[in-house]
This record gives sequence, C-alpha cells and structure tokens, in this order.
Amino acid sequence: MEELWENYLNALENNLRPKFEFMNFFNFAVLRDGFTENDKINVLKQYAKEKGYIKINGPEVSITKKGLKEFQKDTHEWDSQSNVIDAELSGSS
Repeated sequence: MEELWENYLNALENNLRPKFEFMNFFNFAVLRDGFTENDKINVLKQYAKEKGYIKINGPEVSITKKGLKEFQKDTHEWDSQSNVIDAELSGSS
C-alpha cells in the first residue's frame, strides 16, 4: 500500500494519471512464495472488494476516496493487518 501511495503522490506532483499497473509494483513480485500470479491477483481483488481502499479495473489499481482518507492517517488499518498476518504465518500468536 505504501508503494501505491508513493506512486500516487508522484503522479499528482507530475500531473500524471493516478492509475497504475499493479503488475509493475515491486512488492507485487515479492509477495509470499508459493503463490501463483493469479493467486496474488485474486487476493488483491478480494482485498479491494472487502476494504474499499483501492479499486482494481483490469490490470490497473487506483486509490478510492476511502483509501485517500486512510492514507492521511498516521497509522493505517492495513499496517495492523499485515502484522497479524505475519504472526499467523510464522506460527506465533
């Protein structure tokens, strides 16, 4: 999400379109091993549907109004979620 935010700010500063190909994100390529590209895409689509912070249209991802509000906060909802997921995957509680 942070990479998306950085790209969004860069697009605004440079008068570029704030929609991005999610396959070009560095962090997309380094998602946990053992997942296919389709698995990763499906997880992102499900996250977009459940949380509403991003919108995926074909290969493009953009930030929604709800996402813009969340990015403005000091602590983001997804920060705590990633810590929970990391703990679950590592077997700790």
